Amino acid sequence: HWPRPSGLFPNRAMYVDPAAHISPRVVAGMMQPGEPMPPIGLLRLSPQGETLDTIPAPPFPGEPSGSAGILAPAKIWELHRDGYLVVGVSDRYAIELRKPEGTIRIEKAAERIPVNQEERAEREAHTAYLTKRSGGRGPALGPVPGMKPYFQAFYAGSDGTIWVRLHQAGIRRDRPLGGGTGPDAPPQIAWTEPIVFDAFEPDGTYLGEVHVPQGTTLHTFSRGRLWATREGEQGEIVVTRLRLVEPTP
Repeated sequence: HWPRPSGLFPNRAMYVDPAAHISPRVVAGMMQPGEPMPPIGLLRLSPQGETLDTIPAPPFPGEPSGSAGILAPAKIWELHRDGYLVVGVSDRYAIELRKPEGTIRIEKAAERIPVNQEERAEREAHTAYLTKRSGGRGPALGPVPGMKPYFQAFYAGSDGTIWVRLHQAGIRRDRPLGGGTGPDAPPQIAWTEPIVFDAFEPDGTYLGEVHVPQGTTLHTFSRGRLWATREGEQGEIVVTRLRLVEPTP
């Protein structure tokens, strides 16, 4: 291992490409006035741990600035396994593949999903809890919008495919998360979303919509095989292999 300063506590904090270059996410600069978060980038390391380069977050026309918040539009970006960046802003279904030979832009007609009244009240309670807990030292969180963004994350498949996690209409959990009796306890989380992806070829060709079993967390992506985890009957973590079945024409 090679210790490096980061300042972040995210999931999906590190990428490894086919040439074994390692790219952890890091804070890439100072907090700017009016911005909710400091700039985030990638530190690019050789297989031996030598620092090769720093990759800043890619700009995107019309990207949001100022206050952040739950379900607020955000710039989403991902490092593809082939070394280029995939970037978009979640309040429009427009995604750019920033390849060295030129940018491919993916646009798709889609409808935005409204936030139902109960789900919105729960998310507003969670926003109030985060604001109170930070004591005003965290990022400014805006109100929960009435409509969800189009997507919430990108994932690069091991075979070069691109997976776009879509926002969906909220559904109630079988077992709510969190909650407590103390004054400082986080609010209960009873709402979640079905796990649905749009999948694309590396050239931007649309492959289709993929629905993942509820309660399953995907860790690797490809057209032929997906590895995931889920909770077993006794609360244990079960490693699961999924196969993508393409619809019959």
